[in-house]
Amino acid sequence: MRSILLALGALMTLLFTAPAFGQSFAQLGGEAGCVMQTGLEVIDEYDEEETTPVACSRAGGLQSARSVVVSPNQQHVYVVSGGGALDGSNGVAVFARDSGSGALTARSCVTATGGDGRVGSDGLCTRADALRDARALAFSPDGRFAYVVAASSNAISWFARDETTGALTQRGCIKHTFGFGERCTSGFALDGATDVAVSPDGKHVYVVGDRSGAVVTFARDATTGALTESGCVSDTGSDGQCEDGVALAGASTLLMAADGADVYVTSAASGSVVGLRRDATTGKLSPNVCLLADAPAGGPCTSVPSLVNVQDGAITADGAALYVVGAEDSTLTWLARDAATGRLSATGCLQYASPTREDVVDPDDFYDDEDEEERIPGCGRAAALSQPDAVTVSADGRTVYAAGDYALTAFTRDPATGALSQFGCVEAYLTLKACSQGRVIQGAADLAASGDGRSLYVTSPQSGSVAVFAASVAIASSRARVARAGTIRVRLSCPEAARRACAGAARVAGARSARFRVAAGAARAITLRVSSSAARRRSAVVVAQVNGLSDVRRRVALQR
Repeated sequence: MRSILLALGALMTLLFTAPAFGQSFAQLGGEAGCVMQTGLEVIDEYDEEETTPVACSRAGGLQSARSVVVSPNQQHVYVVSGGGALDGSNGVAVFARDSGSGALTARSCVTATGGDGRVGSDGLCTRADALRDARALAFSPDGRFAYVVAASSNAISWFARDETTGALTQRGCIKHTFGFGERCTSGFALDGATDVAVSPDGKHVYVVGDRSGAVVTFARDATTGALTESGCVSDTGSDGQCEDGVALAGASTLLMAADGADVYVTSAASGSVVGLRRDATTGKLSPNVCLLADAPAGGPCTSVPSLVNVQDGAITADGAALYVVGAEDSTLTWLARDAATGRLSATGCLQYASPTREDVVDPDDFYDDEDEEERIPGCGRAAALSQPDAVTVSADGRTVYAAGDYALTAFTRDPATGALSQFGCVEAYLTLKACSQGRVIQGAADLAASGDGRSLYVTSPQSGSVAVFAASVAIASSRARVARAGTIRVRLSCPEAARRACAGAARVAGARSARFRVAAGAARAITLRVSSSAARRRSAVVVAQVNGLSDVRRRVALQR
């Protein structure tokens, strides 16, 4: 499903801009900043003795953590963990969410075995059918039911959700074929089920199967949550009762437009984004638009070179734009959507840019691995956007976040054009001066922004964890003028979602810090000292830290 870029090691942080720009986040300090699978030990990469475990709180059901979803009422967070037969928790872990800080407290878990992913842990979780290699979860619009797909079980399961405790109780499941020990009814075109979406009106549920190369439609009973399979569209049309589709081989991610008119499917294997028009009465899907990384001339698809190995996608709440990430060429592409027709058009893209010697923390470790011949024409440059696997859009549509290899990246979004401009990054293993450092985000697979704008959650299968970020101060200035006194004025902004003043200290790297206090929803300029060497280079990294959170950073161009 979503499957969240450079890397973190000690204290994680994330820089994002102000209310007028993007949403700024920073990782919570101490154990509140991450939750890790009980029994797993990840050593702090910055511990020279390699003996100090990363400081995270502990919970079961997180081994091979993949996707993360915030409940519609914002009170709970659900982490879906896969792994298949050999490892992983193969289920869903449920956490209560602190309405103030966004911190997580383990409440319950439901898994394929009844264990939490460790040998001998049977009975610590509730057992449920059809959860082997669980991949994704979606809620009904009223939050009363959850739907989970599992790739090894080739199935979709549905659960009643307790809105007070968040606990899940299985009510049924449908499998591609019957399986030993799993009491499900039989379905079709569910082989390798990887993602799920519920229509905004709650009438239908949609599932993609990467091995089936299909999108399956289910009618949904709003009272019981039960599903009845009603049709499918597949790459070849040959899987059971499916209709013909195009560019659906390896279909992996589902995006549902908020108006319910369109379903969009991404496929890494096909390098495609496919649009399907939805009949609101029957739920039937009809092929409507196809974008391919390398579309044959004269065919039904349009070429968009930045879609090679497209891993994940996200759609804005107003349905005006889609954002998709491609791992092979390290790209982030935005697509404009025509709400009347459902058609898509590529309007811009960003691609990973190798750092210069000036950008890196340790010049001795610098090497230029960028081949200009491999750059995609028309794509802008983005730092730390290495092999992204996941992308999401904030609820207000002003910020886009991407996650992947060993870093998180943040971009301010222009609501009018959909265009993106980078303003922050967080690395697992700190290599770039302008990035913050975080914990347990290496190999990030998914990320979710809460609807209230106060939290960002990031999962890592590699660490068996979920990282927790909270709304924080943003460095809104991208350039500043150096005064004769050797100072600059930098504008700081505190997001309204913080609900209280952002107070802490800011500095230019290598210089003394200054205290600041900015009211929630407000911005103010502060004076910072700048070193003579930074002034000569005409570039400085500004660091700001709110009490109790990790720092945020931004490179600022200097003028005299």
